[in-house]
Amino acid sequence: MVRLETLQKLVPWESTSPQLLFEQGEHRIFWLGTGAATAFRCNTYLISSGEEALLVDPGGRDCFQEIRRRLSEIVEVEQLNGLIISHQDPDVAASMHQWLQLLPDLIVFTTPRANVLLPSYCNGEYRFFDVEEKSTFILKSGKRIRFIPAPFLHFPGAFTTYDD
Repeated sequence: MVRLETLQKLVPWESTSPQLLFEQGEHRIFWLGTGAATAFRCNTYLISSGEEALLVDPGGRDCFQEIRRRLSEIVEVEQLNGLIISHQDPDVAASMHQWLQLLPDLIVFTTPRANVLLPSYCNGEYRFFDVEEKSTFILKSGKRIRFIPAPFLHFPGAFTTYDD
């Protein structure tokens, strides 16, 4: 578990490169977000485990190119299997359209309530993983990703992701 004060030391918010937060063998977690001085900071994370990768809260459309560049410094973009979208706000989810254009087979991990709104960002054609129906996703490496409801922490359908 990474404490906030540790995270603040590890992640220089002005950084122009990905920041490794956790590593256990081939299982790694990176902060890919941006420290841009805007009202909404992009806090995108990458879970990389073996040959699979999941992007957590991919960010707004304006962040897509930067996040894509940062991701490609760590893994091949084609290794990206899915987007974990904790809620539907544009600063968290709007780049899903660009990611799906690039990789149409991505799985979108979210709640049914957020999924009602996500098609506003794209044509609505994507693989949906209902994190309420199935709260655990097991990667090929055997690592488990758990989805924990966080209702009313900004949005009734919000959830958090736990790397088990």
